[in-house]
Amino acid sequence: RQFSQSNFSYSGPMAANIQIGNLCARAGKKLELNEAGQITSDPKINDLAWREPRKGWGPLEMKV
Repeated sequence: RQFSQSNFSYSGPMAANIQIGNLCARAGKKLELNEAGQITSDPKINDLAWREPRKGWGPLEMKV
C-alpha cells in the first residue's frame, strides 16, 4: 500500500476547524473545548461531534 500524496498535516487540522465552525453554527453560540478536544460548554453538541463509526468505517490499522 502506498501513502497518499495529500498534505494531511495541513488539511486534517483545517477540516477539524471547519467542523468545529459547523458545530458552533448549529449550536448558535461559541463553544469551549478542553485539551482533549471535547466540547465542554454544550453536552448535546459534544454528542453530535463524537460518535462511534459504523462497523467497517473505523480507522484502518496500518503497519509502517
